[in-house]
Amino acid sequence: MSSVDDVLGELDDADAPNLGELAHAVAHAWGTYRACRYASLAALLPRLLADAQAAVHAATAAEAGRAADLATQVHQITARTLVRFGEADLGHVAAREALRLAAGALDPLRLASARDCFGHVLIVQGRYADAERVHVSTAQQLEPTGQASAAHWSVYGVLLLGGASSVARQGRSGVASDLLAEGATAARQTGIDRTDYDVHFGPSYLVSQSTDCAVVTGDYVAAAEVARRMPRDSALPPAARSRYPG
Repeated sequence: MSSVDDVLGELDDADAPNLGELAHAVAHAWGTYRACRYASLAALLPRLLADAQAAVHAATAAEAGRAADLATQVHQITARTLVRFGEADLGHVAAREALRLAAGALDPLRLASARDCFGHVLIVQGRYADAERVHVSTAQQLEPTGQASAAHWSVYGVLLLGGASSVARQGRSGVASDLLAEGATAARQTGIDRTDYDVHFGPSYLVSQSTDCAVVTGDYVAAAEVARRMPRDSALPPAARSRYPG
């Protein structure tokens, strides 16, 4: 349960963790999530949510962007964990809060990562058209130009694959194939499996999501063929290997 101190105007900045401590706790929470230790994570999240809230409240002007970034991540972890427990509607609330906080992080890639999280929650809720809009529109806004970083290509690529997952679930296999092809171009740019802004992307994730799209469109022969392309040295963590898209 989260604190009600903010509702009552009783947040005490003296209780706020320093941002280094919070960053360490957030990194630990991500590791716990990726290892699929959801019960352990559920025990950590109430305190982590309270600490993130306190950190944002106590942050100086110079610290505000970093505090918002860390709080965004806490709410992304919360949203994804709630979905794993079958609580997609609560996950939606957490993902929405992550979007609000991401606007204060002043980093377009963090905001795009938060939108990717929100889009995946929409998929689980069965809101495929809305998920498509979130993923595809954000990818279009983020399309790399010039000497884009590998992290930029990674976040862009995962948005394309989220869009493919959304449209495949609407039975539009042709559009899904187009988005997967664009995702393959992004994967060639990254070259390897990466984790940037807490999204996983690269050749392995492309195979995983391509297989998923083939399954949901009923093309089981193609799904089996694509699945065989999974690299033997895949760096995908357990959470990203599961059937849930993301």
